[in-house]
Amino acid sequence: MGLLSKKQFPKHMNRSDHARVENVLDLLDMKKHKNAPVGELSGGQQQRVLVARAIVNDPEFLIVDEPTDALDPEMRDRFFEIMQSLNKERQVAIVIVTHDTGNIGRYTSKLLYVDKKIVFYGSFEDFCESREITQFFGEFAQHVICHRHNQNLDCPSGDHGTD
Repeated sequence: MGLLSKKQFPKHMNRSDHARVENVLDLLDMKKHKNAPVGELSGGQQQRVLVARAIVNDPEFLIVDEPTDALDPEMRDRFFEIMQSLNKERQVAIVIVTHDTGNIGRYTSKLLYVDKKIVFYGSFEDFCESREITQFFGEFAQHVICHRHNQNLDCPSGDHGTD
């Protein structure tokens, strides 16, 4: 459907279009579900179909809203890697709207945190070091969001264990 939206009438897919679809399905690990009705796919698989539809046209700019909601942790990380690759290798400008601040941080070049006003804009590392964010979230919450508890750093709770 993503390719057909840009075609003139009559809307037919050519060999090149089919190859692009195959590449995107392979990228998102969805080839085995190629002929399955979308309604029979799991929530995470449906989410990947929507992502495939969005990226099959090689967009220059992409806005995605909560794209990892139904994805398992492994596919969520794979999704963020794909978005990072699109951004770096294909120069696609990407805006991701998410509540998943902690997981997206390692994949972004810039982070904009909004809560009725702009609370923060900058790199994830700056986010993790920001006094404003510490005041906004509290030291422990910022510590967890930034995965400081997984590193050998001063930990507010004194606990250096993993999640």
